[in-house]
Amino acid sequence: MVPSSTTELMDTTEQTNANVDDDRLTLNNVIFAGSGHSKCVICREETRRGMISMPKSARLDLLIIHLMYAPNGVRCCSSHLLNNNRLLPDVEISMGNRQQLASSLSSSEMIDLVTDLLSLLHEAVTSPRLDFLDPSLNDEDYLTWTGWTKAQFDNMFDIISPYLRSSSNRNTRNALAMFWIKLKTNLSFRQIGSVFNIPGNSEDRRKRAADAFDSVRQCLIEKFVPRHLGVQHLTREDAKKQNTSFSIEFFGNNVTIIWDGTYLYMGKSSSHLINRKTYSGQKHRHLIKFMSLILPNGYILDTIGPFWGTMNDASIAKNITDTCDILMKWCEKGDTMIVDRGFRDVIESFIDMG
Repeated sequence: MVPSSTTELMDTTEQTNANVDDDRLTLNNVIFAGSGHSKCVICREETRRGMISMPKSARLDLLIIHLMYAPNGVRCCSSHLLNNNRLLPDVEISMGNRQQLASSLSSSEMIDLVTDLLSLLHEAVTSPRLDFLDPSLNDEDYLTWTGWTKAQFDNMFDIISPYLRSSSNRNTRNALAMFWIKLKTNLSFRQIGSVFNIPGNSEDRRKRAADAFDSVRQCLIEKFVPRHLGVQHLTREDAKKQNTSFSIEFFGNNVTIIWDGTYLYMGKSSSHLINRKTYSGQKHRHLIKFMSLILPNGYILDTIGPFWGTMNDASIAKNITDTCDILMKWCEKGDTMIVDRGFRDVIESFIDMG
């Protein structure tokens, strides 16, 4: 026979457990992702290098997109995230070896979750109308606005992001997007500021968008362009690999460079001097010129300029050979320079190059 005091204690314990269960809210349509730290919450791989604590924004993405609740502190592979912040929209959730349990949240956890969701809604209201941190933007969106695919944009951003500074008015990824949108669409800085919902009045938006443009331009010139343009970015052996069977047949397997003058049209300037120097009598328009050095298969070795529109190809080539020491040292005897008859005045300079 059980003593009455023991019976009362058991009843009290059962009542306490029932009260605890009553305090928890069960979400039957939301799967509990688990709270362990030994596996990635997305792919269920064992903990390894490259795993991080899943940020709040990614956990909210997981809840909204996949109806899966992940508590604070779970870990995931950084490859599942965009900029270590948001969950990639096309990520696949591994359901193997995972118990599909309904999520049961305590009152404090529920309060935190609702607070986080309200914070996410507030961010959605105040965030840029066009946001390149948004993982749902696809290749078509990137091509439409910037002229680059998402992979190309990401590659460019990875190179220059350590040298760009974020601020309360913009983040570095959107700053890079502003730069290319300006070049591709020629929207005014006021319009770009409006598209990205930059804080402030119209003039503030214009100034901040212009500052972002200048910062990215300078960073690209210093950190990105030298990796992809200029004779210093390619070895002579790599340059020879750009030869075609046609060029090898006619000119041999040495370095072959095609010199091609090109130009960009520009608007009429308020400066009389600039108008005079940029006006091309041949094209009857204002323009600035560049000299492109191209390898036989179309690979652009370098683009040098700008030069005034009044200069012809020969004078531009003479200027380059006189001032570009790196190019002169890079070229060797036996290299081939392909030019048109407009370069006849600088033949001696090309002979000196080899």
